[in-house]
Amino acid sequence: MVGVFLLAWWRNVPHIISLTIAAIAGALVAGQGLPLRHLVEGSFLFIDLIIIILTATIFMGVLRANGALSTMIGDVIKTFHKWPLVLLSMMTLVVMIPGAFTGSGTAAVLAVGSLVGAVLLNLGIPKAKATAIVALAGIAGSFAPPVNIPAMAMANGINMPYAGMFLPLLLLSVPIGIFTTLALGARHIRRDMDVEEILGGISGHEMRLNKLATYGPLVLVIALMVVAQVFPGIGLNLGTPVVFLIGIITAILLSRGRGLNLPAITSNMIREAMPVASILVGVGAFVQIMTLTGVRGLFVITAITLPDIALFIFTFFGFAIAGSLLGSYGSGTVFGIPVAIAFLDRDPIMAIVGLSILAAYSSLTPPTAIVGQAAAVAMQYTKGYISLLRFMWSPWFVASVIGLLVVVYANQLTFLVFF
Repeated sequence: MVGVFLLAWWRNVPHIISLTIAAIAGALVAGQGLPLRHLVEGSFLFIDLIIIILTATIFMGVLRANGALSTMIGDVIKTFHKWPLVLLSMMTLVVMIPGAFTGSGTAAVLAVGSLVGAVLLNLGIPKAKATAIVALAGIAGSFAPPVNIPAMAMANGINMPYAGMFLPLLLLSVPIGIFTTLALGARHIRRDMDVEEILGGISGHEMRLNKLATYGPLVLVIALMVVAQVFPGIGLNLGTPVVFLIGIITAILLSRGRGLNLPAITSNMIREAMPVASILVGVGAFVQIMTLTGVRGLFVITAITLPDIALFIFTFFGFAIAGSLLGSYGSGTVFGIPVAIAFLDRDPIMAIVGLSILAAYSSLTPPTAIVGQAAAVAMQYTKGYISLLRFMWSPWFVASVIGLLVVVYANQLTFLVFF
């Protein structure tokens, strides 16, 4: 299966087709013939996650189209321009927010990367480091709550609800994202910032909204998600896709007079999200055939029988290697689910939190390196992705070590599991 996938990838076949062909090859070699039922069933394995991704991406598309995102960035600059380090930290959060709501670092980078990048350049940060900051902030956002796709997939794979992870993910993602940005960019910040010059570099800043229209939909979505987790008995557990739909409707209603073309926005955002969604379709079929042929069980048994040190090393490097071809979503499902099973002797919620960090950063591994490549596109960085890795490898290594330590000490960190 791996050999067929590598061959298809080498021939530039789309991931969904490569994974499906690899799944079919595995079934044929195992003597299962062409198991159409399993292929179809596997393709729908992550349909709930796909719906979340699509609705979240449309929500962020509406906020981008009505000027809410550019207005937020402008407000942040005007509020914090006198404190450059705080402004730099807030720019990190601006990139993280779309990733947190879509579960996609790529979507975050494409949504606001160019806007935030313009601010970083005006602050005096070199283009290569600014591009690395945007990429790493997108990664931090992708494993931040409320939508963490690898964690959802791993929880789904071990028949566990995606619950109890909000607080630990929040407490890990925000500090990691901010400290990474400060480590790369703090020493380059200019002290003589021209606020108007910085604002002028933000495209769409002139499309200012009032405070309610800018922040209302975002606050409503966060409130509905948090209330459903903290107070489950009051009946507000509407489901994540419905919450995002409410956010979309609210954003449209509060943006009256903007003439938003919802069908066009929906079409464009689905087109942006489709590469991520299609990977989950292909990965679902791949995982289903792995289960059918016994490969997944063999993988789990091998992982369980490894000595602890060997299992930790296997986990640390395995995600990075899997991510080089499958991205964070593929590594989180194909590799992450068996590893999550191997760590069932620990608190599963905290173990999955730690594993999801490793999975998120695996999307920086070349040759695919989807988030890093997206950051280079958004920032119009043309010197090659490898030149960015010299700025990203140390934050990547530190974050991965933190993720592994969360897995190792999962039982001691259960006090963080609140909602």
